[in-house]
Amino acid sequence: MSLSFQDGIRSFLVSHRDPGLYLFFPDGGFLDLSHRVVAAEADRLEHDPAALPDDRRAAAEFRPCPVCPARETAAMCHALPAILPFLDALDRYGSFDPVTAVYLELDETQGALLHVSATTLQRALQFVAMQSVLNYCEVGRLYRPYFSGVIPFTSAAMMAERIYANVMLEKNGDHAAIESVIAEMRAKLAVTMNCQIKRVRLVAQNDGFLNAFVNLHLTLEMLGPEHRDQVRADLARRGV
Repeated sequence: MSLSFQDGIRSFLVSHRDPGLYLFFPDGGFLDLSHRVVAAEADRLEHDPAALPDDRRAAAEFRPCPVCPARETAAMCHALPAILPFLDALDRYGSFDPVTAVYLELDETQGALLHVSATTLQRALQFVAMQSVLNYCEVGRLYRPYFSGVIPFTSAAMMAERIYANVMLEKNGDHAAIESVIAEMRAKLAVTMNCQIKRVRLVAQNDGFLNAFVNLHLTLEMLGPEHRDQVRADLARRGV
């Protein structure tokens, strides 16, 4: 690691202490997608009538998913406010445009952990797509523990491995219990992901978020019965 890179990391940690994702674009653009900012923007959009036109708020596509426990009472999907405020800032970029993604997480034993990747916008936006479902969706919250340790801009295969490993650890290797959890999680999250894809397609000019949700859907596919043997084999090679 060069001294200049170390200095850059130190400078970043001085000015950015909130866990979450930060995007640096080649044209000098910067987008703060930390947990704090996403939560604040989601709260603003959900509770400020001026933040979202009434006709858009009442759109049928924005209604909660069929599997949502709040589908009879919620006026709008609770996961949407976590992504809608950031669409305008991303309109000028394409899904495959390069971006440097910096993911900051705080570990109780190791302190601040930085994951830095030169990646594409759609891969980086998997973080926001994933957080919108796991932190704000009533169904997604049920499965949040299984996404612990998932680096959000890695491949679908690597994310699937980590999710499977988390389920395996929780169920102490009980094959039947693991299969049951995976099957239920895939079925329910597939519904929420498909609903989000339809919603994003309705409002986004940029296809970055759309492809981010498609990539997450692919992660669920990687946990399907036809792929799980490969996931288990890959984990075994890693000594898990």
